[in-house]
Amino acid sequence: MGSSVYDFLTQSFLFDDSNLREGFKSVSESDLRKELTAYRDFILKNIAAIEGEILDCKSELKLLSGIKKLPYHKLIQSAFYVEQYILYDPLFPFTREESDANKVYMEFLKADESFDISGLVDTLKYLKAISYLVAKDYVKILPISYLQEPKEDLAIHYSENLYSDVLPRDILKFFYENAKVESMKMDGNYFALQNRLYPCRSIHVSFPREGYEYNMFYNLFETEVTKYDPQSHVAQFVQRLPDTPPDAEQFKYWVIQSVNQAARHVFDQLYLENKLAARYGASYMASSDFAFQLIGRSLKIKEGINDNTANLLMNFDLPFLERLDAQILLDIRNNDGEAFANFRINLDKHLRELRTIEDPSVLEKKFENAIHEISEVQVNEVNQKVAQLKRQARYDAVILIGGLLGAIPSGGITLIGAALAAAKGFKDWDDYFQHIKTHPAYFLWKVKNKSQKSH
Repeated sequence: MGSSVYDFLTQSFLFDDSNLREGFKSVSESDLRKELTAYRDFILKNIAAIEGEILDCKSELKLLSGIKKLPYHKLIQSAFYVEQYILYDPLFPFTREESDANKVYMEFLKADESFDISGLVDTLKYLKAISYLVAKDYVKILPISYLQEPKEDLAIHYSENLYSDVLPRDILKFFYENAKVESMKMDGNYFALQNRLYPCRSIHVSFPREGYEYNMFYNLFETEVTKYDPQSHVAQFVQRLPDTPPDAEQFKYWVIQSVNQAARHVFDQLYLENKLAARYGASYMASSDFAFQLIGRSLKIKEGINDNTANLLMNFDLPFLERLDAQILLDIRNNDGEAFANFRINLDKHLRELRTIEDPSVLEKKFENAIHEISEVQVNEVNQKVAQLKRQARYDAVILIGGLLGAIPSGGITLIGAALAAAKGFKDWDDYFQHIKTHPAYFLWKVKNKSQKSH
């Protein structure tokens, strides 16, 4: 089936190899922005079709990834088990136009707003790299970031309690236990982290266990109301960012307020991702242990055998992965579904007991042993069975050819009998081969065997 997303990209100069090699040097920024706007319009116009493609897959082994750009090798590794991935559309954020008010705000802060050509090229190369995975319906792209775009133009909010009630107390406490707040200082056109916290006008709030995926920057302006109409309730005001820091007490309360707002932002994003996963009948893949624990404090999580297997395949490397051809893997998945299903069951069988192991080093060793049993011992069993079948086929062929040669002088009746015997021999051979295909390691054997022949 493929994807509606790629219907646009394959016809666009965004996917042109020479443009990607040269970093769009021959394309003006204006034309680039126009093409990205056209892409945005196309996606939003066809969002129902894009969602329909995702809903068509009814498998329980479907995952929505909370990782913005899941590494290619991780996608290939989990293709041995996961039926389908739903990924963030990494190109869609490039299509968003900043509001005039936000442009003025960024200009005031002297922030570098130059077009991120390097990031755009990397993103398009990633989308090209996974194009075959999309074509085989293993990966689906969804503009999740559209739902996270601010709907208001620099809205002004106020809280009498520093936003301390935006989340349940135990969840907010968990955020505080994992929060890191640092002062920032302007260094040329950039804000530089100071690796410590002291009274200042700009701070950076993050949750390090999340891998710095969630970064919030806050500035403490001084606000002066210059005009106010009590009838219309419209006010005019001026904001300044002084060089002088606030007093210690004001700074303290501002930091508390900023952490509370950052916590709510992170929580809302995780909630949205989980809501979408439920909507599309998928499991949610948390981007870190922090996100997993946070969700566990809000929702009742029950990890099944399927979830356990998928988690292990995502977190530990498969030693044979580099020698495999990704296209061959996906082709065999699609064309030999029964063998793929048997292989999945075999993985579950060998990995399900690992769910109770908490020691990371013991878990890794047990995982390595289980994968070795499947990828080496069991695959070797299939090799032996196939070799035996080939030897038997050669032996039967010698007898059959001898019988045919001896029968030629005697006329057509014996030849017909030999042909029937050949058909019977083929049926026996085919029956035995079908038996081999039920071996739980046959799927991996076939992928490895064809990958070797392709190199």
